[in-house]
Amino acid sequence: MGRFGRGESPVLLSTELQRSTREREDRNLVRRLLREVGDLAEGPDDDLEKSIKDGIKELAKTNVSVYGAIYLKTDGKRLITAFKIEAGSDLDKWFYFEYAIDPSGELVLS
Repeated sequence: MGRFGRGESPVLLSTELQRSTREREDRNLVRRLLREVGDLAEGPDDDLEKSIKDGIKELAKTNVSVYGAIYLKTDGKRLITAFKIEAGSDLDKWFYFEYAIDPSGELVLS
């Protein structure tokens, strides 16, 4: 696309690029759970069992947080990037940016 896209005909491109995820798992929670499981093995304790179950529920939450699908579509002349928001409004699930190539061959927001 733009001055770097020098083929005979434009290529239509459509792809899901990524999904946002937690940057890392909670190592402290994992350590605490391992310690508590060992403690629970030594003798039953209702509070300890509840703490372990709560920790497991926290670790079991989905990794996808706010932004889901991120699409890039082009026909070689125009480019659209669209982002799906997985949290919040049921009506406003997508937002997007449109780009075009200016006379110098640069990609610009249109």
